[in-house]
Amino acid sequence: MKRYMSFVLAVVLVLGLAAVTSAEGKGSLEGDNTISATLDVSANIGKYASISAEGLNFGVLEGKVAVYTASPADTESDFVATVLEKFGAAGAEVVRSAEDGRGSLSVEANCDVKISLEFSGNNWLDSKTLFAITKDNQAKAWAASNIALDQLPAYFSLQFAQDTVHEFKVDGAIYIEGISQQLAGDYSGTLTVTVEAY
Repeated sequence: MKRYMSFVLAVVLVLGLAAVTSAEGKGSLEGDNTISATLDVSANIGKYASISAEGLNFGVLEGKVAVYTASPADTESDFVATVLEKFGAAGAEVVRSAEDGRGSLSVEANCDVKISLEFSGNNWLDSKTLFAITKDNQAKAWAASNIALDQLPAYFSLQFAQDTVHEFKVDGAIYIEGISQQLAGDYSGTLTVTVEAY
């Protein structure tokens, strides 16, 4: 009886080991002569963006009372209309740049981003000045000097778009309200464009 029980126990152990082997994905090459296994593959891409920009240049302003823009006369945009309203200068003469002095901006991102605009100028005019990032004839984000933005947005959201580099213009306008408002000479400032993932 002991031998019979030992034999049964040995058979049970062999069958149990065969079941474990099968569960691990190992198998025989008999028949099909192939075996296979699957492996999970994963990757995680971090949020990334690139930005490049070229400066804005108003050129030489005549100095007479007027609203001066960096964009030429043939530029279609809601920028000038918004500027005149914001400056309270509906009847003012608008002097458009002879050449396109607008800045340019390129942004590419692999996620949704927020783009903001800010101006700083320790050596800037006392005149009211507005800047805007524009796209498709529409001002998207604004920055100002010597005037409050109030309801004008300082940033905008940009949704992810596959295989797309987003191109923008950066326009500017200066309102000289009096000939002696500031001394003739060179003035400079800095526009900062910030791209932030969200």
